[in-house]
Amino acid sequence: MYGSQSDRWLIHHGVRVEADIIDVDGNPLHKLYEPDLNLPFRMTWRMPDGKVQTVFERLKAQRQALGPGKKVPLYVDPRDPNHWTDRTEISGPKTPSSACSSCPPSS
Repeated sequence: MYGSQSDRWLIHHGVRVEADIIDVDGNPLHKLYEPDLNLPFRMTWRMPDGKVQTVFERLKAQRQALGPGKKVPLYVDPRDPNHWTDRTEISGPKTPSSACSSCPPSS
């Protein structure tokens, strides 16, 4: 699945969690980092089953400065918590492979 199709699936079928930012690029200081720096964030969150998940990756959809001590909303695949997105919406037209299969055809 392409990134936007995968993100669309997560937004519609994933679990929304609030991830705690632990550090940015290994720096735990409570400092804000602008999104254009594209630094990796260490984040942790609790899944509905109680399991804690931790990742160290870049965020791709953030438009505001973030840093340790802040929270960021994520959509997570409940079957695979390593599959997640920080996008909260997908813009642009749907592709045929990601269109709603139960929706009536458009005319």
